[in-house]
Amino acid sequence: FKQWMALEGIGLSLNFVPGNTIPIVVGMTPGKIAERCGQISIGHALLAVGSQSTASKSLAQLSDMIIGPIGTAVVLHLRGEKGEYIVKLERGGPGVEQFRWTRWECHLMSPQSSPVHHP
Repeated sequence: FKQWMALEGIGLSLNFVPGNTIPIVVGMTPGKIAERCGQISIGHALLAVGSQSTASKSLAQLSDMIIGPIGTAVVLHLRGEKGEYIVKLERGGPGVEQFRWTRWECHLMSPQSSPVHHP
């Protein structure tokens, strides 16, 4: 008998700039962890989820990469104005009161140390 798990995202909205295959952050759901972590900004490029490159992925594929069981971690590799960085977030519902702030980490990194090749 298969056990069903509740799935959740992180409140991140993505889209593509014409001519670019890397998704861009176009919005964040207020109160969700992507916004609450304070590191991700509109216009930042999502380079990878975990070790999987986001280049040339469809929005449906990106959603499948980000959404997962509540309480599990998702690691995002992003690029903003100050360079590349990694954000590790815990998936959870909107306004989760029991969220443990120690469970997320934001690390700045140099492009040379990135585990993902970017076009």
